[in-house]
Amino acid sequence: MDFKEDQLAIEAYVRMRSGWRDVDEISDEEYAEYAYEYIDEHPFESGLVVNKREAIFYDRINGEFIALRTSPGIPFAWEQGYFRY
Repeated sequence: MDFKEDQLAIEAYVRMRSGWRDVDEISDEEYAEYAYEYIDEHPFESGLVVNKREAIFYDRINGEFIALRTSPGIPFAWEQGYFRY
């Protein structure tokens, strides 16, 4: 499954669990609850890809990609003002 299909599947699952309401009518907390349910039932291989100097993280909830800088041999990645272990 590619990223776009994953986002569509999450949205469809959330809408199904919320009684087929529009996404605009679903609260952020409710959306996150059902999205995490879907993610637990349908895990992705990995949300993190590490290159030599960059780590790319795929956030399944938002459908965004976050690019972080890395240092070889150091177990964290950073972006100005943002750290991720």
